[in-house]
Amino acid sequence: MSAVLTFDDTDPAISYLGDWEPAGGPDEYESTTIWTNTPGASAQITFMGTGISVFGTITRQDLFSAPISRYQLDNDSSMAAQYIGQQTVDAQYRVRFFSVTSLKPGVHTLTITNESDKGQLFLDYFEVRGLDSSGTGILSSRPSDTPLPSSFSDSGNDMLGAIVGGTLGGLALVCLTVVILFALRWRRKRRKDIEEPESPKGIDQMRSVNDGSAASSITPFVIPSQSTNSLPIPTSNLYSAPHTATGSYPQPAPSIVGSSTSDSGSDLWSSVKGPRMSVANPGFIPPVPFSGLSSLPSPQRGQADPPPTYHT
Repeated sequence: MSAVLTFDDTDPAISYLGDWEPAGGPDEYESTTIWTNTPGASAQITFMGTGISVFGTITRQDLFSAPISRYQLDNDSSMAAQYIGQQTVDAQYRVRFFSVTSLKPGVHTLTITNESDKGQLFLDYFEVRGLDSSGTGILSSRPSDTPLPSSFSDSGNDMLGAIVGGTLGGLALVCLTVVILFALRWRRKRRKDIEEPESPKGIDQMRSVNDGSAASSITPFVIPSQSTNSLPIPTSNLYSAPHTATGSYPQPAPSIVGSSTSDSGSDLWSSVKGPRMSVANPGFIPPVPFSGLSSLPSPQRGQADPPPTYHT
């Protein structure tokens, strides 16, 4: 529901140009009025709303001529109108001089000009019709004398709130985008680490050995080849028959050498008569027959007494 705000002629939101005089009586709004008889004198009011009405006083016909005034909105000649008052034998109060409705919501300016050089123009009050009680008001052409209406303050606050809200929303969107990018990057890196795990340190070392990078620092174990060194076999006169090796496992055949040119052990075996044997495996000496024992006399076995005879 639209509201109507009333402004007296003395309101500082209304500016007057030319010669104007204050007056008033008990039948006029707020008991005040303002008048002029100077042609071209004007009054101007800037308001926010959808309509405006102007009220004034008409003197009785025996005093002055009828007032003639012109009304123009927003300095547009197509929105101009003229008013000629109708006098009677008595004065008329709170008469509507001009009225306009269904204006586009917003700020408008109304200019009132006196066009009579014989009549007197009396202005009493103004009614401004707005969208609602908080959306109407009057703007003065003299900003230093009139504060801005509350509707302007509300619109300014709304605009400031919209700017702040848009800024905060933009910052929130930027932060959310950065968080999403970091999350995607971390997830991609983690998936790559899972698909290609880092090789352990020991495997890297083995790879380096296989590649030959560490071959110069490793000395392999070498099994010694067959040696031709001759080991002297001592002889003994304890047995008259040669000793034969027993066992089911195969043994490498020894190589019998009549003499040895090796200097190793020459002093130890210089007094021992007999052949020397070279063994394929220097770590193992199998039993061999001793030919030097054949000259030893066989031990004589004693004759045992026959077993006794038992008679039943």
